[in-house]
Amino acid sequence: MRSIKKAIASLAIAGMALTLVPLNVLAESTVPTRIGGNTAAQTAVQIAEQTGWSGTAILASSTSYGMVDALTAGPLATFLKAPILLTEAGDTLNPDTQAELTKLQVKTVYVTSGTGVISQAVLDQLTAMGITVVSLGGVDRFATSANIAEKMVSLGASVSKAAVAYGWKNQDALSIASIASAQTEPILLTEKDSIPSSVQDFLSNNTSVKTTDVIGGTGVISDAVKAQLPSAVRQFGNTAYDTNLAVLKAFDSVLKYDHVFIANGETAIDALAGAPLAAKYNAGIVLTNGEANEGTTYVSSKLSAKSIVTALGGIAVVPEVVRTGIVYTAPAPAPAPATGGGGGGGYSGGPGGNPGTPVTYYDTANSTYGPTSGVQTVSGDAQITAQGVHLQNLSISGNLEISASVGDGDVYLDNVTVSGQTTVRGGGQNSIHLTNSTLTGTLIVIRQDGRVRIVAGGNTSIPNVQLQSGVTLENDSSSNSAFGQVTVTTFTGTDNDIDLEGDFTSVTLDAPGVTITVPNGTVSTLSLGQSATGSSVNVTGGTVSTLTIPDGVSNPTVTMSSGNIGQLNIQATAQVNVHGGTVNSITVASTAPSTAVSMDSAASVTTMTLNAATNVTGSGSINSVTINSSGTTIEQSPATTYVAPGAGSASVGGSTVTGGQTVTTQAPSVTSITSSRSGATASIVDNDTTKTITITPGLFKEPNVKVNQNSTMKIKVTRSGVDYDLGTWNLSNSASGNDIFSASNALNLSLIQTLNALKATQISSSQIFGAVNFGALLTAAQGMTTSNKENVYNAMADILSQAKNTSAANPFYQALNLPGIYAAADANTQTSISNIVTNAIPTGVNVTAADLLSGTSANSAAAVETLNNSNKMNEFFSNIDFQQLFSALRVSNNKNAIYLAINFTALFNAVDGLPAGNKDLVYLDCAAIYQAALTVNISNAVDYGALLELVMTSPNTVYLTLTNANGTTKTYTVVKGS
Repeated sequence: MRSIKKAIASLAIAGMALTLVPLNVLAESTVPTRIGGNTAAQTAVQIAEQTGWSGTAILASSTSYGMVDALTAGPLATFLKAPILLTEAGDTLNPDTQAELTKLQVKTVYVTSGTGVISQAVLDQLTAMGITVVSLGGVDRFATSANIAEKMVSLGASVSKAAVAYGWKNQDALSIASIASAQTEPILLTEKDSIPSSVQDFLSNNTSVKTTDVIGGTGVISDAVKAQLPSAVRQFGNTAYDTNLAVLKAFDSVLKYDHVFIANGETAIDALAGAPLAAKYNAGIVLTNGEANEGTTYVSSKLSAKSIVTALGGIAVVPEVVRTGIVYTAPAPAPAPATGGGGGGGYSGGPGGNPGTPVTYYDTANSTYGPTSGVQTVSGDAQITAQGVHLQNLSISGNLEISASVGDGDVYLDNVTVSGQTTVRGGGQNSIHLTNSTLTGTLIVIRQDGRVRIVAGGNTSIPNVQLQSGVTLENDSSSNSAFGQVTVTTFTGTDNDIDLEGDFTSVTLDAPGVTITVPNGTVSTLSLGQSATGSSVNVTGGTVSTLTIPDGVSNPTVTMSSGNIGQLNIQATAQVNVHGGTVNSITVASTAPSTAVSMDSAASVTTMTLNAATNVTGSGSINSVTINSSGTTIEQSPATTYVAPGAGSASVGGSTVTGGQTVTTQAPSVTSITSSRSGATASIVDNDTTKTITITPGLFKEPNVKVNQNSTMKIKVTRSGVDYDLGTWNLSNSASGNDIFSASNALNLSLIQTLNALKATQISSSQIFGAVNFGALLTAAQGMTTSNKENVYNAMADILSQAKNTSAANPFYQALNLPGIYAAADANTQTSISNIVTNAIPTGVNVTAADLLSGTSANSAAAVETLNNSNKMNEFFSNIDFQQLFSALRVSNNKNAIYLAINFTALFNAVDGLPAGNKDLVYLDCAAIYQAALTVNISNAVDYGALLELVMTSPNTVYLTLTNANGTTKTYTVVKGS
């Protein structure tokens, strides 16, 4: 968890400005799918921007070495209903935190670290704000965890169990954090082979603690330690992620899955403020190393349709593909109900159509009718003639009509039952909202002059629907609502488009010239009737399990841009256009000769059975096809093609095949790799025994990769039995090739995995960061969006801040070159720099800002020597407010010259002198900069390919694997030549 400061700062990588909803809302409310601010303190403030806080707050350090204290504070924060807010090292309270404390009218602050981490000056500042300060910091992290636990007890918390985690491997503490917080279970830290005395004292003094949850295996907490804990139960795995999964499974009975939170286990506690938030929802936190794992798969199996998955961190630490990979899978749809309506049978003209039947009119706009509780019976028919009408808790014994006079307004039915038929003649594109309602008879949509939208939510049931005009039917996926049989009959309206959003059981299109679009959800069965001449079905993102075009239908069209069709049964000559997505099977009956199937490169078909002459064109992939009729032409060569005996011949992939002959697609190949960098080349060997690619330095500078068929390319590094997946790219078989670091593809490089591989290879920091021209990057940052620009400058300031209170402070100061920056700056910026330096000079040192910023190198050197001789250089450097400094530099009229004055080579040489934890944070800062850099054209500033080439170093083995849509693969070993 030492790297939490940057892990939280990295939340800004995606450039998102997110606002959380109040913590006391219901699970159905919208919760952000990704949470983060530009700084660690701002992230904590976003969490604090909630209702229900108690006038109390927790203050923790955002330094890498102080974050562990904040994690153990999660259960206390949850018990007190208090937010966790952050402050940096130094003598000034973070201004964002200060403003939030004032806004929340906080009266008491519990401080989780001693004055060695959060200074006395900050505590004095809190006191001056009228806040009572309660210090919980101990002599070490173990004592601090015990102090926090003791405070929970003294404040009245009923503590009967405790969680125990290893004090130096904080992924395990993260796995239990939200669960322990929700159960008022303090988190205690221990050494591997002994329980610290402070923790032993807490357990001895609190005999109410009857059980303990030991998180982690014997490699981090020995059996001897476990034996000393009361009724200890161990949850563990071979890795941090296995342990995380074991914890989730062990506490399955107390976890709810309306919300799930996911965090990066390598960058440690991105969940600092997220643990209390997750506890509010009794939610777990699943850990990832940037890829899906058994934990994410397990969590997926627990979700409901309305579950919300929230990433704690930017896409550099929790890729969006990992977050969206945790999805709810809907159960198989129920069988279609019997066709035919109840109630009033066929359409009889609506209310008033039967003489003597009473009609109740709802004709006052924006009015609510019906009791607030119970159910009121309405005898006879009912008619809504005004917009904004809200019917609630009514049982209508006859028919209901929503008339044309409603125009484009909305109508709301909440807990309404209609025994007869419901006819919609009016309403706009957001119009008819049904919640917990039952339409027993047929729902008829027959608006003459426009389009209507009908949304079913809650436990709404509509067994039969008859559509005679344009409409959007939306089945709210977060509810249990259900449309039964949907039938499209002869149209009388002016709009001929039907959108089906959500899940549907059975749909029949039996009207000419109508288009049905499926943008999401699942339609179990969709079939065309004999009258569907010239009609079409568009699948733009959803799934149609079975789509049938029966014999006798004229000129039907099926078009799919994405999504899935399970079975496409073609019994009449049709045009099928597959631009993208997957069709599991296409069967062309003997009654459908001259059917045409057009497939773009992004499309794939698993199996085709062609019983009539069919023309298949395009470059999409086909896994296998059975041809049972002569005259078929297939442009592309499927993986396996079988022509039935005696069926004659067909043209497949330009070759003539006959009965019994098999055509097999070869694995995809790299045909060439070229680069815009002069002299960079690749030598490709691809034969039965050897498959290698030898590159010269610079090849991956804007590389252009050509393949002989559409493929997925994956680059993997293997070192000492550990695999690092550096990224996956989709490559098209095109004459122009594929630039894998183009604006659209550069995001596919896994920066975290690449940096992990570089660290494991022991590549020096100066080599890693030699791939970046930071002067050019900071200049180019002026063209970024405001949020991404802030990310870049905040990350640069944070890189310099990592040297505070370390032995690398002096080299970092020399590389910063304050005199050179000052000389290059305009007058206003010089004033700002002078003020920042003045505020950083330690008391009792006889130097001035003018001395340190002197244009005469001898004067500046003498001032630095004075600081060194006084043992104050480290203190001076640590006092510099780098956020304020870079805020001043980025608005300077002379910023280009200023950036040239910084010695970036020396700066990143100095990174190697940092402690390991601080060095990790610098890597993540640079990941944030790279991520922001992708938003502008800075190809001359960031050499992504140079990072790839650095890992191509012995004893690393680098593999480039190509896979086509049929699953056929080929792997090359990539080596670096001279």
